[in-house]
Amino acid sequence: MSKASYTPKDDAGEAPPPSYHEAIALPGSAEPPLPQRPPQAPPRPLKSESQYQPRPQTSQSAHAPPKTQNYLGSVNYSNNTNLPFEFPKRYFCKKCKNTGYKKDNKMCLDCWRQFYLRNNAWNPNQLLPFRYPKNFICEKCYNHGVKFKNGKTCKDCYERFAKRNNYTINPPGLSGPYYSQPVVAPMQMPGAFGPPAPQMPLRVPPGDPRLGGTLCGNCRGTGQTWFLLDSDLCNVCGGLGRLLNRY
Repeated sequence: MSKASYTPKDDAGEAPPPSYHEAIALPGSAEPPLPQRPPQAPPRPLKSESQYQPRPQTSQSAHAPPKTQNYLGSVNYSNNTNLPFEFPKRYFCKKCKNTGYKKDNKMCLDCWRQFYLRNNAWNPNQLLPFRYPKNFICEKCYNHGVKFKNGKTCKDCYERFAKRNNYTINPPGLSGPYYSQPVVAPMQMPGAFGPPAPQMPLRVPPGDPRLGGTLCGNCRGTGQTWFLLDSDLCNVCGGLGRLLNRY
């Protein structure tokens, strides 16, 4: 027997596996093909400058509002157009909600002092015989000269800003705050001879409109101020009850 036809068996009766060369020589035993790489895609051609065109706007961007620059003077952040000032950008007051007034119709003093009264004077009532200075706000009348609760004049404002009457009220020989000049002249009989009769002064009470001027808000036309049970002449009008000096 040749070596190729000899197949020795082991004790169990099974033949050993073929060698490498024998396995190659067997029919149908070819080497497995190696995996091939996928073909590379050709490079994309470069676009010229003329091919770079803007994309058309979509329906969402076409209806979108144009963006505007938010400058301090171009955008009004106030919820009340009657205010003499505007709130700055990105400012929101939790007390007045940028309206300048609180829920109880009181002025928001924080906003007014910060954005207006610091550089301006606020005089909403032009009938007052005085003017308020800059950076001042009365918490009782809010620079109106009249309190909102009871409708009476604000004594604090009149005593502080109104000009005093600088003349003597009581003429010689008269007592009390009487006007020293006659208001109504006596009638003369036609054809009467001799000098005209002397004109007597007309007595009027304090605060009478015939005295002229405006009503004194410190004494409210009485000519006197009271402290507990004591009374004294008004230091603003001098007991006249009217203010003749304006501004």
